[in-house]
Amino acid sequence: MKNIHNWNDFLIEYVSVKELRYIIFDWDDNILIMETPLHFQHFENGKWVNVDISPAEFAQIRKKYPTTYMDNSEWKGDQKYSFIEFRDYGPRGENAFIEDVKRTINDGKFGPSWDHFIDTLTEGRLFAIVTTRGHEPSTLKAAVRYIIDNVLTDEQKNKMSKNLQNFDEMFNITSNDMITDYLDKCYFIGMFSQAFKDEFNYEPTGTKLNQGKKDAINKFINYVREFAKTAKVPLKIGFSDDDVNFSGAAKELFLGMEKSLDFSENFYVFDTSDSKLKGGVKTKI
Repeated sequence: MKNIHNWNDFLIEYVSVKELRYIIFDWDDNILIMETPLHFQHFENGKWVNVDISPAEFAQIRKKYPTTYMDNSEWKGDQKYSFIEFRDYGPRGENAFIEDVKRTINDGKFGPSWDHFIDTLTEGRLFAIVTTRGHEPSTLKAAVRYIIDNVLTDEQKNKMSKNLQNFDEMFNITSNDMITDYLDKCYFIGMFSQAFKDEFNYEPTGTKLNQGKKDAINKFINYVREFAKTAKVPLKIGFSDDDVNFSGAAKELFLGMEKSLDFSENFYVFDTSDSKLKGGVKTKI
């Protein structure tokens, strides 16, 4: 994320801004229904059997065993090996994520927040990708750039270009590549990446998993709050996730968060655990 300057120019030249709306997205089974395999053991007929499961199946295990999802009476996993395909150092290296994204899009396996995500890109709004994957920010960013370049229609690209141009004019930004500059202002973090460890100084395993999500959400909130504070306009922040544990953690975070006295501030959680319900269930906090 980059810092934005020239707020005085913004206030003088773009006083018509009514509110700022930004959102934090989970990736798997929220934006795209990825089939990246997780390597686990399942207890069957009195013995442990090696099995590969999907992210959606893992979400159900987490739902049933919130704190013991890696070691319980039915399932066992290894923190490093089980998620090796969700890292940049797995068998396919840093190409794994973009390969799976391309395959998922080609197969038409779109999550309940896909349309919302496409609208966010088209409108040029700042966003965050906060995922339990271990890919580095550059890997996640490259996948979003692929979507912009190859999935958005010409009409959507033109609208996005105009919105990004307006944004640059608002903040007196000169850019040789508006899309690159735009994505640099957004926040990408894999909770099991080296970037997360470097930023937050811990690994969010076990009972710390929900806290990891909260800390990443909080980082993005504090970042975009500076926009609303200086511009003195209302701020709306949403969080979209298919995992009820994480949507519950976000609600807990938002409920305990002291709202700003400098501007109106509202938080929303989109529970997308029902994959058939586009956009999910929206709750205002």
